[in-house]
Amino acid sequence: MSDSCEKCERIDCWQDSDGDIHCNKRVQDNFKEFERTMQWVNDWIRENVADTPAYSHFLQFRKELAQHLKTRIEMSEIMIDIAKLKVGDKVHYQPDHYGKDKWENGMVKEIPEHTNDAVRVVYNCGGNWDEFENYTSALTNLRDLKLGWKH
Repeated sequence: MSDSCEKCERIDCWQDSDGDIHCNKRVQDNFKEFERTMQWVNDWIRENVADTPAYSHFLQFRKELAQHLKTRIEMSEIMIDIAKLKVGDKVHYQPDHYGKDKWENGMVKEIPEHTNDAVRVVYNCGGNWDEFENYTSALTNLRDLKLGWKH
């Protein structure tokens, strides 16, 4: 991870082992588009069904649509593509129950053939990352991993 992103000058963007930059500005831009879309939905509901018996159904639909779209945006930005992952890639483990302030950095040790939703990751090697392959790894679900180390 560099001091700042070449694309947007932010410091929370990161670069994977292939040199691809993952710009968090893109995530923000997607959420801005999401907010514009939901504003359009709100306006349409207000203009077309606010005084009808169907109003409460439309409000429930809006709530479910918002959650669905938000989840899709989040998953498309953070989900690791196992086809692009390789041994030696830096990752950090941050399952939902950890929250935003807790994580564990690690390195991919193995990409097992028997599964397409988990990899083996070394988390604790006493800072001896050059020798990570000589340490015990944990089978880790991809949904709990993000590319790059977090500091």
